[in-house]
Amino acid sequence: MNTFTSIKELLSTLVREHKLLTEMFEKCKTLSYKYDLVLVMVDYNEERIQYLTAL
Repeated sequence: MNTFTSIKELLSTLVREHKLLTEMFEKCKTLSYKYDLVLVMVDYNEERIQYLTAL
């Protein structure tokens, strides 16, 4: 599991992924997220998804 080395690193990750996090939060009770949809939202960069799992 990844860990954040500073609050600045954590905040920059949250800012970078705000689009994905906002959509997931807004639709959390109505939408089941498939991995393929999440990949699209992070520009097909699986490392960004893995990085978020450290939250």
